[in-house]
Amino acid sequence: MCTESGHVLTRTRITKSGQNVSGKTFKFQRLPQFQRITQVCANSTGGFAALRTEYQPKPIEVRGHSLGEDLAEIQPYLAISLVDALKGGAPSSPHLDGSPRQYDDVVDDFDVEIDIRNLQNFFDVLDPKNLTQKGQNLSFNPAFSVAHGADVLLYLPTGEVFPSHRTILAGRSRLFCAVLSGCKVTPNEKRNISLELVDPPVTTPSGHQVFHLALGGCQPMSVLIALTFLYSDELLAVWDRRIATVLEDRLEAFKIDPGRIKTDLRALAEVLELPTLSFALKSPSKRPPQPSLGISMQELFQSAQTSGQLDPSLSARAPDVVLQLADRDVFCHSAILRARSLFFASFFDEEVWTIRRRNGNMLTIDMKHLDWRVMEHVLSFICWGAEDLFDTLDFATSVDEVLEFIFSVMAAAVS
Repeated sequence: MCTESGHVLTRTRITKSGQNVSGKTFKFQRLPQFQRITQVCANSTGGFAALRTEYQPKPIEVRGHSLGEDLAEIQPYLAISLVDALKGGAPSSPHLDGSPRQYDDVVDDFDVEIDIRNLQNFFDVLDPKNLTQKGQNLSFNPAFSVAHGADVLLYLPTGEVFPSHRTILAGRSRLFCAVLSGCKVTPNEKRNISLELVDPPVTTPSGHQVFHLALGGCQPMSVLIALTFLYSDELLAVWDRRIATVLEDRLEAFKIDPGRIKTDLRALAEVLELPTLSFALKSPSKRPPQPSLGISMQELFQSAQTSGQLDPSLSARAPDVVLQLADRDVFCHSAILRARSLFFASFFDEEVWTIRRRNGNMLTIDMKHLDWRVMEHVLSFICWGAEDLFDTLDFATSVDEVLEFIFSVMAAAVS
């Protein structure tokens, strides 16, 4: 007999029926190790067969900020005043105060409101007063330390200087990677875009290098929108009429033509080899780009494991952090770790802590209380935003092993 709960019961004869007060000669007994049974069949000799349905566990839902949301929070060029950044002030937060949005072609009013709010932040960044302060500080203090450990200064012909992260630029674009690695790049004849290193890197007091990169052929607003896409996969569609209408006064005050912005972005997408951005720009209104940030960061992490000892001056994709685990060393990038974990961000912001642990361009962190079997899942979530963390787990021993592994992952994630 099969119960609704999936257990199997067999009827057995009571041997001492004379002592049974109720007069019953049979009883039902549950068979051990039979679960999730949907149907049983028996023959006259007592043999039986059972059909079992396999258990389908509920998927583990990963909550919290996505990779793009966390990287968007460390955009250093969104600091309104680099004077405050030099004193340790926090930059303004870009956006992303809502829940993660899955990719589709439908754009609701909430997405438009986010774009308007972000573009208003850009107008504050491009304010002439702030630009004057930024230009002076960057010109006379080349060995400074800007917010979130930025290590690239992007110079525009119009005088703007936008701090950025070498890891993000090189991880998202092969052209940025080549130029930041010291390669000479032939200018694109079809597009009036120029990109080159203008000065040798400068070593900061904390020990990391700052690179100076000149970008020509684009308006400052176009560059800011392109950088936002590189950091977060978000495209701020200033040419969308719903957005341009709201920002009309500020666009006129800053002499910004939304159509020219879109033309610049198309040129940048072609030169920097960003196919998802190129496709999104084909729409006359706002179209969310197909997510590509996670794929780029996964490739960056995997390449770091083979180029861990490579000199960062030779490759812009070279890692600058090595995590010493119990059974192996794992190479990572500080920009990604600081964006995804307050644990690492608090360490990297302390110059005394980093100087003592830096060997050349590599920062060594002792985490030998953890092994790769546990940290593999934690780092895959941190470094490229993987969410299917436990789909491929195979435990062949016992439930105790599963519980021990889960508690180890939780402990590593909390730390």
